[in-house]
Amino acid sequence: MQEPASQHKSNPDMRILKIGTCPTLAQLSEITYMVGIPIDSQNIPDACLRISGNSSAGKWNGDWIPISRIDRLLSALPQEQSFTAAAFHPLYPNASTNSPGFMAGICLNLGLISRVEGGRAYIRDSGQMFWAEMEKALAAGVNLVSSPMVHTAGNNGGDTPKVNPGKKSKSVSTANA
Repeated sequence: MQEPASQHKSNPDMRILKIGTCPTLAQLSEITYMVGIPIDSQNIPDACLRISGNSSAGKWNGDWIPISRIDRLLSALPQEQSFTAAAFHPLYPNASTNSPGFMAGICLNLGLISRVEGGRAYIRDSGQMFWAEMEKALAAGVNLVSSPMVHTAGNNGGDTPKVNPGKKSKSVSTANA
């Protein structure tokens, strides 16, 4: 698969507001992700998500995905209907089959979706705490630098931060609250 020309290996056009980790939906590995906003923007609604690492050998796509695109995708689903991680496939046409599930795991971790009790289905959620955290990070002038990257065979040829699998979901770096 082809990598984004300027944004996959570095982030010259993105201001990184958060670098975090969370488990995959299957709890088999740990995903590292970034939340960024275009350098020329001061609007939190312009925020994007990017998968930047996986502690396992599974491949993923490292493109920046606007959260507004995720919201439009999920808003097109019937309001009260639950969905599976397959709903995220349109975000990654012709890409690794892991990427939609990884992005669903990130969205679950950030509170943008919630798990339906007793199953592998999800519903949309407000992400209120996430958006408040990003507003604080933007107001504080947060602009993180990616942690040292280590090339792994599991991704699509890009670089990935080293993470420790099995650890509780956490935020690696954010603004001080």
